[in-house]
Amino acid sequence: MWTDGLNWPQDGEIDIAEGINGTVCAHFHDAANPGGIGPGGGSGCPSRNYTNGWHTFAADWEPGKITYYYDGVDIGSVTSGVTSAPMFVILDYAAQAHAQTPATMKVAYVRVWQHP
Repeated sequence: MWTDGLNWPQDGEIDIAEGINGTVCAHFHDAANPGGIGPGGGSGCPSRNYTNGWHTFAADWEPGKITYYYDGVDIGSVTSGVTSAPMFVILDYAAQAHAQTPATMKVAYVRVWQHP
């Protein structure tokens, strides 16, 4: 699950829950950091296993800051290069190379709120 603007990478990309090498990761991409920045200056990939059961993945995007939450736990924030360009939400199974993935992805809901 991720967001993208109309002009990548200038508008930015918020990876809320991205599967990387068997883990779930969060990153922010922009023109200065096209490879992405992990929240809290880390890898963006918490060591917890998210393969079984239902989980919640969230990003609180405010002016100049994105805070990521996995199952309600703050896993860190990104404050570098965060844009305010409009973005759209994407849920997909896209892969840049051959990847083995589960046959299905179950999504109970997607919610979007806007800060006043």
